[in-house]
Amino acid sequence: MKLKNNLFLGRPYKSLSPKEKKVFRKIMDGKIIKKYKLQRTCSKVFRYTKTRVVEYSHRNVDVKYQKNRRASENRNKIVAFLQEDVNSRICPGKKDYVTKNKFTYQKRYLTNTLKNLFKEFCKKYADVKVSYTFFCKCKPFWIKFMKVANRDTCKCMTHSNMELILSLWQSKVLHCKTTEAIIESMTCETRNDLCLLRKCSVCALYKPKYIEQYDPGNVVSYSQWKNIKQTYFSKRSQNNVTSLKIAKISKEIEISDLLTKFEDRLPLFLAHEGRIFHQYKAIKTLKQNMTNEEILIHCDFSENYNLKYAEEVQSYHFGGSRQQITLHTVVIYSRAHENDLKVDSFCTLSESLEHGPGAIWAHLFPLIKLYIDNGVKLLHFLSDSPSTQYRNKKMFAFITNGIYSYFPELQSVTWNYHEAGHGKGAPDGNGGVCKRTADRIVAQGSDVSSFSQLVEILKANCSGISFLEIHACETEKFSDAINKAEVLPFKGTLKVRQVRSLRDHNTLSLRELSCFDCGERCLHYTIGTLSYNSVTKSSASDEELYIFYKGNKAKLHYYNVYSKSSSDDDIPLSERKKNGQLAAEFPSSRSI
Repeated sequence: MKLKNNLFLGRPYKSLSPKEKKVFRKIMDGKIIKKYKLQRTCSKVFRYTKTRVVEYSHRNVDVKYQKNRRASENRNKIVAFLQEDVNSRICPGKKDYVTKNKFTYQKRYLTNTLKNLFKEFCKKYADVKVSYTFFCKCKPFWIKFMKVANRDTCKCMTHSNMELILSLWQSKVLHCKTTEAIIESMTCETRNDLCLLRKCSVCALYKPKYIEQYDPGNVVSYSQWKNIKQTYFSKRSQNNVTSLKIAKISKEIEISDLLTKFEDRLPLFLAHEGRIFHQYKAIKTLKQNMTNEEILIHCDFSENYNLKYAEEVQSYHFGGSRQQITLHTVVIYSRAHENDLKVDSFCTLSESLEHGPGAIWAHLFPLIKLYIDNGVKLLHFLSDSPSTQYRNKKMFAFITNGIYSYFPELQSVTWNYHEAGHGKGAPDGNGGVCKRTADRIVAQGSDVSSFSQLVEILKANCSGISFLEIHACETEKFSDAINKAEVLPFKGTLKVRQVRSLRDHNTLSLRELSCFDCGERCLHYTIGTLSYNSVTKSSASDEELYIFYKGNKAKLHYYNVYSKSSSDDDIPLSERKKNGQLAAEFPSSRSI
């Protein structure tokens, strides 16, 4: 409201007439004062008119209550939607956390823009009517937007190369400039595994849209991540050694050749996206339909923790004297009651730096025993897919026979693998909490210089996580048992994303995707079977497995420190041949 002749300028409020005070209060009692919460400050100068209390009828009160309850339900749906692994990824680092109002959460970063996620939310919840403003307002404070400083350093090579090849958009050849736009133009529904796997009868023949006028002879520059051979002189062997290294290579190529590369890689990229979405959807369906007799064990190795002192001399800080501790984090989903999904967090610690199959089962054995005693008969495992740890022929052999010799009560076991490069999940958050807590204790002036000190500190400060100690003798006993067992190679191990075994069947079903609708023989995704000889129950008792033994310090390798998923290009060719994991065409000689 514009006042004539600056009526109120330079005059105290008390000197105003009653009519002028009324006009002044009307001006000041608006949305701006309420927005910036200045009502209490302004009330010291002039009085606010008290709002008359209006008695609502029971019908109006019920309507208001229903609106608030509906808004709360919609808010919970939006939060759950944004926390899905498809829409945001959890940060595994110990420093990746945020605290607000005394609530601490592990950070998550959105994998897409809020506009695109809002469209996906409206498709998924067609009966929920919310505005884009309300959707953005409901975004939790621990879910952040991606920044340059928070860039993805574990990015999938397939996704990265497809984004780099989309430089065709800058050359005015393609209409689409993002991978999401490419997927949307090539499929009926963006989030549909049948469309992404090119099994849909409608969109299987869709092709990318090009701009009509472009010169195919023009030369453009684009980059790609590739494995390159690098030769260097080794002082130890006094010979030239060739190794594989990953580098980002820039090339200049004609548009016609680049279009050919793009069309060749597009089906592989869509299939990659389809496998990612299918695995997430299958695990989510499993959690919803689990019974009291089955559990889901989501496991992953966290980055080894370096023991620290509050004050360190220079030779210790920069030298090689620092001891490392292995952290294996596990999140177990079970049904405590008929409709309640119970989530338990565990972290097993060991001085042994082994991360192979023997170490994996040594870390998992005591946790499985806790649930077997409570009547669990079906085990479902979930992990990322590195071939040096969870997905190899030794693990396949133990899943088929070895685990039943220790737990004869079990009826079936499945092990599910995420797509390579997309294996981050809840266990990574547990690892970040543990390492962040230990570092906070060190920063406060206490030493965390031994294995026992680390265990005591974590048990005292991380009440939501259960901790167990795994000794070196347990890892050695499981490693010896696995090495003595029958091992069968399978050509195409890198394409396996689920294995399933049944008690007393001595066969292992290998599948390209996870399927919980079929039994031993899957009608949808089976790529082969392995048949093993029957074995007797292990003679090793529980007491023998848990005798304290201090083994020699193992030599540290790079693959013992990091547990990220690796694709077939990340593993040297000689190592894949050695393990019998070189990919081949299906079906194999053992396929059914």
